[in-house]
Amino acid sequence: MKNRENKINAELIKENEILHKKVSELENAEETLKQSEKNYRAIFNNATDAIYIQDSKGCFLDVNKGAEDMYGYPREYFIGKTPEFLSAPGKNDMKKIIGFVEDAFKGKPRQYDFWGIRKNGEVFPKIVRSQNGIYMGKKVIVTFAIDITERKQAEEALQESEEKYRFFVESLEEGIIAVDENENVTFVNPAACKILGYTKEKLLKMNFKEILTPKYHKKILQQTAKRKTGKTGKYDMNIIKKNSDICIVTTSVSPIFKNGKFKGSFGIFHDITKRKKTEIELKYKMNELEIFNDAAVDREIIINESRKEINELLGKLGEEPKYDIVV
Repeated sequence: MKNRENKINAELIKENEILHKKVSELENAEETLKQSEKNYRAIFNNATDAIYIQDSKGCFLDVNKGAEDMYGYPREYFIGKTPEFLSAPGKNDMKKIIGFVEDAFKGKPRQYDFWGIRKNGEVFPKIVRSQNGIYMGKKVIVTFAIDITERKQAEEALQESEEKYRFFVESLEEGIIAVDENENVTFVNPAACKILGYTKEKLLKMNFKEILTPKYHKKILQQTAKRKTGKTGKYDMNIIKKNSDICIVTTSVSPIFKNGKFKGSFGIFHDITKRKKTEIELKYKMNELEIFNDAAVDREIIINESRKEINELLGKLGEEPKYDIVV
């Protein structure tokens, strides 16, 4: 009888030990689960992006601190709602966005722009990336969102700057031409097309040497060599217009470098053909005047006529008359 009691006691002690072991294992598992949840929550909330966990209909199951900070609402306010309450009025195609959510749940990742509205009424842009995942053993949608307000502002500022630059370049009366390292034309403004007589499309298919008189081919190579060293330049040259007329231009040229490597040149030029012709004619008339000044026949009449012509030419150059004409 006593042996039987001892046997029962031994079995009870063993069962008790097994029970204590299982309880300890469960406690350890629970502690591990708690620690795992704590680690998950720490990672979840320390992410710089806003993160949403959504069900198949897009309803929020969980959000991180990044989402709270982005919109100004506490986590509890999100739960059970769809992204519609975060949508800036009239800024998003919600039907299309719901389609993106459904695609993501089915395993087709989606990325799209979304205009949100914060609790304080501020409207802002963000990029959203959605994909499917597992949360608490259930299939869900995991969505990441990044506030791109600063990037949008930078893009808008850049666009505004480019529009101002384009307006300035296209409004100039001076021609602008850019060429690559092989003298192929890469950019022209309207004034350059007007001066040369070519369309923009035609010029962009040409090499700069094609519009130069042969005399200036060597000069351009010499000038390009200087540009490669980073030097700017200013010089006159003769170019051939589409109608084969020779046009004299004065140009200021600067080098183009990218990542320290020479990529071409950028030049601003204007047509000085009429000025050059006027200067030549002026020089001729002044020489003629000197000759006539030494002559005795009709000296004053000839001198006055020459002086008139010189004054007229000076006027074309925008300069003051040199002589007082005696009538």
